[in-house]
Amino acid sequence: PRDLLLLVVTFVLTLVVLIWRANHFLLASFNASLARSRGVSVALNNYLFILLLALIVNFSIWTVGVLLINAMLIVPAATATNLTQTMRQMFRYTLGISVFTGLGGLWLSSKGVVIGGVQRDLGTSGTIIMLSVGLFALSMTVPYLRGKFRHLG
Repeated sequence: PRDLLLLVVTFVLTLVVLIWRANHFLLASFNASLARSRGVSVALNNYLFILLLALIVNFSIWTVGVLLINAMLIVPAATATNLTQTMRQMFRYTLGISVFTGLGGLWLSSKGVVIGGVQRDLGTSGTIIMLSVGLFALSMTVPYLRGKFRHLG
């Protein structure tokens, strides 16, 4: 319960900061000199991003373990890259995929699986990653299908 509460608080804090600074984050990450010329504090954005990332990683270590943190950071972004056309879409899809796979993996692991008539428990972290990798595998078909049906409009 305590770990889940920390993750929820971190999620809400991250959501608030991202809503507040979303355009600034995008502009600063895409073109720092343009962001500076528009009055965006690139240093502030960098520090906020690093702070949020550090909080997320540290609180997530308790839930999923050290080795799987990297997969949870990389796989949703790779999945979103396959599904989107713009950086803004990729940003939003990455957040949605991360939340979906996290909650979905938590729910699936709590249900377990029946193998040979015996109820087996599933590890939470492994279930989250397998769900995430499964979505990535499905997303790899999207660029192919886009090319295949491009002539339809």
